[in-house]
Amino acid sequence: MYHGSIWRTPAEGGEEVRITSPLDTVRSFELTRDGIWFQTVVVPGFEAAFYRLATGHVEKRIKVRVPAGLGFTVSPAQGPTRRLLFATPEFQDGDLWLVENFR
Repeated sequence: MYHGSIWRTPAEGGEEVRITSPLDTVRSFELTRDGIWFQTVVVPGFEAAFYRLATGHVEKRIKVRVPAGLGFTVSPAQGPTRRLLFATPEFQDGDLWLVENFR
């Protein structure tokens, strides 16, 4: 299993700072205009979390009880509905899961 983490460093140089917890196993991430969505492994399933660039904090965590393969995407905010799209390991060649209406 891949054990990764997400770090940030100032553009002008300086110390690197870990964004994710040392206990998190980051499998995938998606950079958006406002921050970074990242996928961490939890048993069973995974957790999608959002790191907001403006505040420097992880603000949202969504727990999904279905195991996910590598890669996922989050829809841009359009009203009250958001969507999280991912593949499961046994169906990475075709089937996708869609989670709707999370905040």
